[in-house]
Amino acid sequence: MIKNIKLAETLNIKSRLLELNRSKKNSPTLFTWLSYLTKALSLLLVVPLMLSHFPVQNIALWYLFISAINFQVLADLGFSSTLIRMFSYARGGLTINELSVVSKKKPESNATEYNWQTIQKVWQVMNYIYIRLGLSFVLFIILSSYFLYNPILRSADPTRSLIAWGFIIFTSFIQLRYSTFSNYLQGMNQVALVKKWETLFNLLAIVSNCLVLYFGGDILILVISNQCWAMVNTLRDVFLSRSIADGRYKLIDTKAEKNVTVFNSIWPSVWKSGIGTLTSFGLFYVVNMIVSKNGNSKEIASYLLGYNLIRQISVFSQAPFYSKIPTFAQLRAQGNMASFTKAIKRGMDISYWAYVVPVIAVGVLGTYGLKYIHSHAAFPAPLLWASLGFGILLERCGAMHIQIYSTSNKIIWHIANGVTGILILIFCIILIPLIGVYTIPTAIILGNLLFYTGYCMYHSYKEFEFNFFKFEGKGFIPGFIIMLTYLIYAFIRN
Repeated sequence: MIKNIKLAETLNIKSRLLELNRSKKNSPTLFTWLSYLTKALSLLLVVPLMLSHFPVQNIALWYLFISAINFQVLADLGFSSTLIRMFSYARGGLTINELSVVSKKKPESNATEYNWQTIQKVWQVMNYIYIRLGLSFVLFIILSSYFLYNPILRSADPTRSLIAWGFIIFTSFIQLRYSTFSNYLQGMNQVALVKKWETLFNLLAIVSNCLVLYFGGDILILVISNQCWAMVNTLRDVFLSRSIADGRYKLIDTKAEKNVTVFNSIWPSVWKSGIGTLTSFGLFYVVNMIVSKNGNSKEIASYLLGYNLIRQISVFSQAPFYSKIPTFAQLRAQGNMASFTKAIKRGMDISYWAYVVPVIAVGVLGTYGLKYIHSHAAFPAPLLWASLGFGILLERCGAMHIQIYSTSNKIIWHIANGVTGILILIFCIILIPLIGVYTIPTAIILGNLLFYTGYCMYHSYKEFEFNFFKFEGKGFIPGFIIMLTYLIYAFIRN
């Protein structure tokens, strides 16, 4: 009898270990982190080579190019996050008519299998939208070239820099137009699969970019190397989309079509998300361009280096939370609120620590690291770095709460980001003549403290009735205290 019990316990332990092993092999968080780690590896390998090989004017121009590439987030106008949710709802079994509002109750259809009719209609509307988005993006980014006129003229070779800019415009259009496949993969909860391949391709891109810099390639060759791998990533998503879910994508009609029911379900979320994106990413894109157009090259290079490092750390820290958004949406659509709450709390807690620890570590070691590689651009002053770090922490808190609230398909981005964007713009206008490059981090802190963070938290707390100290006690509260202490210490030392 005792032997049978022990044997059963042993088998149970083995089955649990096998289950854990399988879950790790398909963990979206694990592979998202690996993907972000390879991007962080780019900071350790590609960035040092660039800082030591490029003149300071080209360093500043490179980071402006990166800002323009990241501008695709703005051009997307919130369609991506909304469409990913729609695919997730369809995975939860919702019909087209159930997409508009997702409540905490289980759907009337009570379906548990994928609704392929809904998936097909979402695909058709998505293609209809992204054809127009791509063309609008090209027009807008060409017009924004005005802000790059002076930085390109100041570069080591203006002609080759101009060609590089043209290549970025072309490849960015292709990426945006066919990011539909990325939306589909994420919405179908294939985050782990995508990130596995993304990790490999990131490593190949790093090797390629390092070789370009090591053998003396200029900014044009670096842009070509970087953007060609971005095109390969897009092609990869096409092939993966055709292989998942037993290849069902090949059997559905994805011809661009404006289905009124689906479009009306998407549009209320999209225009609000779009305004929110425009007044957040768009604001910083334009402000950075304006500052770079008129500022000193060395000061600009130092600021843009710090800003992009902080943003990279922020992206890295998002993995435990953002990789699970399709799962959050599916749980919400199924009305499984206990699992939903547990999952989001765990994701947010890990995200805060994955942000705070690297920010302080890079702040302590960054100056010594750049001196060691003989960088042509200086690391940001401690107060500038600490200010950026504290401001982005507040932003991350609000952004995660707004994502939680958005799983209901109720969108407040237009208010949250719109009001915050106006506040930040007002602070920038007032403070630029007074504190120079410290304007943006100061404006971010004030905008978040006065409105964004509290507004987003209020809505998610009202929707889900969280207890503040229980929900934030292991993540945001200690992270806030540590970053505030770090900021005060940097201010005293300044």
